[in-house]
Amino acid sequence: MKNVVRYGLPLLVVIAIGAYWYDINSESEVSPTRTLLDHMGDECELIAEKAALKLPEALPFQKMEKIARKLRVLETCMNDRGFVENPAWVKYAQPIAQKVAAQSKI
Repeated sequence: MKNVVRYGLPLLVVIAIGAYWYDINSESEVSPTRTLLDHMGDECELIAEKAALKLPEALPFQKMEKIARKLRVLETCMNDRGFVENPAWVKYAQPIAQKVAAQSKI
């Protein structure tokens, strides 16, 4: 009985910890499937980032120019790949953007 407690119990604990660790890792390896929109969005975002990479940002207007370049390249890239803005979303977002711009004094 002493040997069972001495060797069996720690072995059982090690096996239980191993099974728990395996179960946690097997769940985290299952990644959600990415949609075509996710993939193209990431790809176009990288292209837009590269397009504006070497623009200087010393003055405030240069920062806005850099952001505008990224936005234009991103929009063009997505349009080239067949993704177009929904006019209903633009109509909904326009007042929100104006309100945020007024609050930010842009």
